Amino acid sequence: MISSSAKSKRTHNPIRHIVDNLKPPSDHPKKLLNLALGDPTVHGNLTVPSVVTEAIQDLLASNTANGYLPSVGLPAAQEAIAKYTSVEGFPVAAKDVTIASGCSGAIDLVLSALVDEGDNILVPKPGFPLYQVITQSLGGSVRHYPLLAEKNWTCDLEAMDALIDSRTRAIVVSNPSNPCGSNFTAEHLRDISAIARKHNLPIVADEIYCGLVYDGEFAPMFVHSGDVPVISVGGIAKEFVVPGWRVGWLVIQDKGTGKLNEVATGIKNLSQIVLGANSLIQGILPRILTPTPGSADAISLEAYNARYRGVLRDNANVVKSAFVNTAAITPVVPQGAMYAMLGINMALFDPKIIPDDAVFAQLLLQEENLFVLPGKCFNLDNFVRLVTCCPAEMLEDACERLKAFCARHTIA
Repeated sequence: MISSSAKSKRTHNPIRHIVDNLKPPSDHPKKLLNLALGDPTVHGNLTVPSVVTEAIQDLLASNTANGYLPSVGLPAAQEAIAKYTSVEGFPVAAKDVTIASGCSGAIDLVLSALVDEGDNILVPKPGFPLYQVITQSLGGSVRHYPLLAEKNWTCDLEAMDALIDSRTRAIVVSNPSNPCGSNFTAEHLRDISAIARKHNLPIVADEIYCGLVYDGEFAPMFVHSGDVPVISVGGIAKEFVVPGWRVGWLVIQDKGTGKLNEVATGIKNLSQIVLGANSLIQGILPRILTPTPGSADAISLEAYNARYRGVLRDNANVVKSAFVNTAAITPVVPQGAMYAMLGINMALFDPKIIPDDAVFAQLLLQEENLFVLPGKCFNLDNFVRLVTCCPAEMLEDACERLKAFCARHTIA
């Protein structure tokens, strides 16, 4: 038998064995409600902005965007991303932007440039599992710092500090958060940066949901990190409802200190393996990310984003109000992104029937045909995550089914 590589053997998504056991019933009288997948396209209520579809049609018709591009990205697209991510007083240079195959591709580039065998990175718990998958594939490990549900999912700073050792390479901060929907304050970002500064570590800022904050204002990490170097990752998947188009980016944000120069060179070298993201989608980034202020495109996109954030805000309120009188479920009301985490009071359930959140989600699917993800998928027990980008009536139905399930199974 021909053996596979060590890297392939180290590559394992820990949530697969959980999700693979969540099979919808084939003959349930109720319609399947799938609130497990963070894909804003699946329910049909959110469509691609008209400016985006027009831009892609125009560019395709021009026959000018079909060739190879530089591995780090189309220069005009790099310029657009730099402008899009810049903040007054904190400019971003196009040379510091690398375009990748989706935000996941950007994460892969960043971690591959940072992590050697035996190294570790700090990641949030709960958090997006891809960081663990990639780091372990590289021969490294992850250390989970807790997010505090009772404090709007802010980071446990003391625990974060205690996890760092000589092999720690970076602190990952997801804001707004998947799966929590939290939105950190500038003060909290400064507190996180103080720990990174103490240990001379960079911060990897996952900001893919930066355009989908509906409670408060989004605060970019690099604006509040002081002299701590930041690598931010983002993309168009969620904000423009095009996750299948696979264009994301990373931005080196070290404020000209040069602290990330070697890492930046490593990222450029690694980008040559795949040779960049889709040329057609890169070609429309200037139009959709940096439309001329006051233009028809700008007005249309601003109105679209306002409606989109309104859907998410209204759905967050649906979740908030649905469980006011349900002792078994405690929602942590989101402030951004497209998710809500619901705490399960496991003391109210028979442990012989529902011992944990994975069984809770499995039985919920079988009995109510409602598909949500257990907290175990994100390294957190006694929670479930549901998406909030669906139509309001679907979310209301899901909440009613969840309450009915709890009413049947609570023992106190």
